[in-house]
Amino acid sequence: MRYATPLVAAILLCALALGGCTGTRTAEFNRGPARVADPSPEQMRHAQMVIRVINEFRTANGLPPVVLEAHVMKAAHDKALDFRKNWRFYHAGSDGSSPSQRVARTGYDWVEVGETLSAGQITARGAVGNLKASPCHRFALLRDVYLHAGAAYLYAPDSPPGRYKHWWVVKFARPSSEMTWERTYPTAGAELTESSKRTRMRQPRGCVIREVVS
Repeated sequence: MRYATPLVAAILLCALALGGCTGTRTAEFNRGPARVADPSPEQMRHAQMVIRVINEFRTANGLPPVVLEAHVMKAAHDKALDFRKNWRFYHAGSDGSSPSQRVARTGYDWVEVGETLSAGQITARGAVGNLKASPCHRFALLRDVYLHAGAAYLYAPDSPPGRYKHWWVVKFARPSSEMTWERTYPTAGAELTESSKRTRMRQPRGCVIREVVS
């Protein structure tokens, strides 16, 4: 049976000992210290569009944009390929890997990692719009701690019956070299309570899986 509505899922991962000092921001497409194969032009086009739409949303809510990063891009692409291989709409990989482990495999030393999954939307704007409509995923898109992002789009016309043909992965990350930062608070207007606007956007109950590592 085909799913009645598009699917979304999100996971946020964090490390211990996060403080409160100002960090630095990277270039438009940060390659980092490890050698990572560049995404294809088509992959980059979809990734750039997804991140562009997300950054429009972040900017409208008073947050700085995230920056495409090669290692995070590769982790997103690997997850998309795993979709095609196993048709599993889960954050856990077919090999049992977690989102943070897939980022670490690329050589990216992370302190915060987030992953959102979406299926069934034809366009990047539609995929992000679906994420924005869910409190859990909206929270992920508007987290102030993220500096880097990567995205992947998979079109699978050979999907089995009952499976979507359009799959999207968006990953967010903050490197361990930026373990401390000065928080920037989102300003989502009437959609946040006055109390939330004075402090920070509240984490919605029951919708975020948090993995803590030392």
